[in-house]
Amino acid sequence: MRIRLLMGVAVLVSAQLLSGGAAGALPQATVVTPAPAALNAVSCPSVTFCMAVGAQGDARSRSLAERWNGHNWSVVATPPTGAADTYLTGVSCSSADACSAVGYTQPGQGLAYPASMLVERWNGWTWALQSLPRPSGSGLTAYLFGVSCPSATRCVAVGTYTVGGTGTGTMAAAWNGTTWSRLSFVYPGAELLSVSCAEVASCVGVGQFGFQTASDHWNGTSWSPQIPPNPTIPIPGDGLNAVSCSRVPFSGCQTVGVYAVGDAAQSTFGLGWSAKTLDWTVEYPPSPGHSAELLGVSCATTSACITVGGYPSDVGELPLIGQWNGTSWAALHSPLLRGTLEGVSCTTANACTAVGSTIRSAGGLPLIERWNGSIWSLEAAA
Repeated sequence: MRIRLLMGVAVLVSAQLLSGGAAGALPQATVVTPAPAALNAVSCPSVTFCMAVGAQGDARSRSLAERWNGHNWSVVATPPTGAADTYLTGVSCSSADACSAVGYTQPGQGLAYPASMLVERWNGWTWALQSLPRPSGSGLTAYLFGVSCPSATRCVAVGTYTVGGTGTGTMAAAWNGTTWSRLSFVYPGAELLSVSCAEVASCVGVGQFGFQTASDHWNGTSWSPQIPPNPTIPIPGDGLNAVSCSRVPFSGCQTVGVYAVGDAAQSTFGLGWSAKTLDWTVEYPPSPGHSAELLGVSCATTSACITVGGYPSDVGELPLIGQWNGTSWAALHSPLLRGTLEGVSCTTANACTAVGSTIRSAGGLPLIERWNGSIWSLEAAA
């Protein structure tokens, strides 16, 4: 299992963020938070409402949710899970009073502890835990990484699981407004990290299958495997991290990920998928060098997408942002801040919110940036 890419910021929370990092001379966002924290994903159904989720904590991690009301961010209480560690890795809101968040829990930090899937639902006032059918078998460990809700009564969540530490299974579930049910796959071996539903009966999930990029399409009844191309000969490290499908009208999707260029290096790439021709096109979003990662993407229209991630530098990890204009990708300037952007949500081409974490000597803090169509600016997290 490609744990680093599968878990995104969740791994950073449990390892890098909670152990802190060297202090730097770069300007930092003015944020106040009681403990090391990171935001992994964000969903903005309107310009006056966003919900961001992640995790925070010192010795133990607990789920974190922050809400944007059009003026400022505030922390929203999440229900206790009873587990030692709780992580939220994905969120999707069809409106200000209908959000689903997914993630996982563990009895302790680290890959040695089995994980259990987690789903929560927001009704406009509070978050509540929801039940989800689990795969059968002893020694089960299961993660949910992404979720997409095209309506208040329809959501699809994706992830991965193993039973007894052997083999990898594709995890997917659907919400019908009342209950969650598991979805079956023809080839159930892909690790899906992200899903995007342009319509109730049209979702695309992406991730990794063995050494290959992976994609599956949901038509409302069943999943069918797609064959996205690899930018190079498939080797360990290739995979798709995020996908965003245009909704009005549904004409295709943009995906982003990484591919290996050596034993310890990787570079970014993207794939465009046409819903009309079913063809894939390999693209190359901006990459400042080896070991860059693209972790999130959001498309307001087919010709207006934003992708985010991070890359290493002499002063630490720096945010990476790219913009798609329908023809090509171009780099966008991020306010100079040491950290990584993990997720992004665009309400319109001129209104996007990106979230992640910045590293300080005291630990990680939430990082939030907003795009107005011309520049990115920092925002204060709660």
